[in-house]
Amino acid sequence: MVEIAKLKTVGIKNVFSREEEFSDWLVENIELLEEKIGVELEDIEREYQIGSYFADILARDTNSGAMVIIENQFGKTNHDHLGKILTYASGVDAKIIVWIAEKFSDEHKQALNWLNENTGQDLGFFGFEVKAVKIGNSPYAIDFDIVVMPNQWRKISRSAVERLGPRQETYLSLWNKVLKEYGKSNLRPRPQYRMVFGSGVSNVQYEWRIWGDRFAVGIYIGKPSPEENERIQKCLMEHIEEIARVLAVSSEDIKWEDPLGTTRGSKRMSVYYRLENSPFEMDERGRNELAKRLALEMKKLEKATKKILQKCH
Repeated sequence: MVEIAKLKTVGIKNVFSREEEFSDWLVENIELLEEKIGVELEDIEREYQIGSYFADILARDTNSGAMVIIENQFGKTNHDHLGKILTYASGVDAKIIVWIAEKFSDEHKQALNWLNENTGQDLGFFGFEVKAVKIGNSPYAIDFDIVVMPNQWRKISRSAVERLGPRQETYLSLWNKVLKEYGKSNLRPRPQYRMVFGSGVSNVQYEWRIWGDRFAVGIYIGKPSPEENERIQKCLMEHIEEIARVLAVSSEDIKWEDPLGTTRGSKRMSVYYRLENSPFEMDERGRNELAKRLALEMKKLEKATKKILQKCH
């Protein structure tokens, strides 16, 4: 007879002695939370000071640039932590607010749902219950259950899609396909011409852009200072022949640009590709093929530059 082990669930404080220890672990394993929320996070900071208080974790949504607050709590939710997340969110103008506890009271679920229903569409409150689980004598694993999620973070509703224009609908559909092809279907696509994701280097992103009858894959360098951006640009340029070889293009095809509207000397490296038709003129089959091509070219770019970026930063 097959032996089947029992699943054991315990409170998170049976695994971590302090909330600070859990926060440190969460930063090291932030991808678990990213998958639940549907965003990639960068610029992650612990114990970020906001006035005379300290937020457990502050981060930035890689794709939108929005600030993210994450507050952890052992035990059952209380009014003190509800006040904290509101104070921290207002202090940094956060757009994504995540409250993690072992148990959510009905009153605090209701409070977060009320906030989601009565604040702007760009603001979202999440509630997660966290627990530790193990099978037999295995090590503990940490699991998160979503108890509150803003409606706009779910797949866009039919009524919401109907409010989008034809071009926005096309972008949204295309990025859904591209992210699925690329293996990043946990990210939220946006109804716009540009889609980005983290490179593993803070404030440096891989990006797709598409408009008219062409698209581009590239790297956006948006460090806090012009000097940092120029240093990374120079480092990448020193490897330009190697990068071009992996991309199967000439080094002259790799373009360097100063993005419009930047106030900190951001830099952009791009490779442009022509299309026979714009995605707005393509049928579904054509957009499926385009999504595969966008994913393929980005995979080549990431392969060509991932290790170089790690050295350059």
